[in-house]
Amino acid sequence: MTRRRALCEAANGGAFVAIENRIIGESDVAPEDLTGNPHNWRTHSQAQRDVIAGGLEEVGWVQRVIVNQRTGHLVDGHARVAVAEQRGEPTIPVLYIDVSEEEEHLLLASLDPIAAMAGEDHEALARLLAGVSSEDSALAALLDGLGDEAAAAMREVDHPEAEITPLMMERADYVVLVFDNELDWIAAVDTLGLKRVKAPNSRGRSPKYGLGRVLPGAPIVQRLNAAQ
Repeated sequence: MTRRRALCEAANGGAFVAIENRIIGESDVAPEDLTGNPHNWRTHSQAQRDVIAGGLEEVGWVQRVIVNQRTGHLVDGHARVAVAEQRGEPTIPVLYIDVSEEEEHLLLASLDPIAAMAGEDHEALARLLAGVSSEDSALAALLDGLGDEAAAAMREVDHPEAEITPLMMERADYVVLVFDNELDWIAAVDTLGLKRVKAPNSRGRSPKYGLGRVLPGAPIVQRLNAAQ
C-alpha cells in the first residue's frame, strides 16, 4: 500500500478510498508557452516527428499533452509540442494535472514503459492494417513496417524452425546460408573467418559472446576465391 493511500484510508477510518482524480483542467495553449520537463529522458528523432506530423495532418489532434500545473512542466507529449512548434501551430490542446514533483517524476519515468508492456496480437494487427492507409510518406512507411513485422511474427509462429523466404528482407539484397550439420557449419566459420565477439548490448558481469553473422560482402568473396 502506498503512503498516499494509507493516509487516505486512515483519514476515512480505514474505509476503501476510490482512486483520486488528479486532472484539474484543460486548455488550448501556444506550444512555445509550454515548458519541457528538465528530467525528460525520452529522445525524439526527426523521423519520429515526421510520423507524428503525418498523423496530425491526416487526422488532427485526438490526444492532449499533459502538464503539471504545480511545476509548469510537461509530463507527456514533448514530441507533439516540438512538432506543433516546428509547424507554427497557434495552439495545442493541453490537459492539466495537479501532482507533487515526486509524483511528476514517477509519471515521467513510468508512462511510456507501462504502455510498452502491452502485448501484441499480430493477426489482429494484420487485419487492422488491411483497412488502413495513409497518403503521408512517413506514416505510410511506419504502417508498412508494422505490416512486415506482423507478417514475420505470424510466419515464426507457423514455422518455428524458420522458413527461408524471399520476403525475409525484401528491401535489400542478401544471402542466407543454411547448414544441415555442425561439421559444415564449422568449415564455413573457418572459411569465412568468423570470430566470436562480445555482443554490443551485453550488460552485467557475464557478457554474451557470439559469432558475427552480418558481414561485409567483399572480404567474403575474396576468402571464397582464395579457398578455391
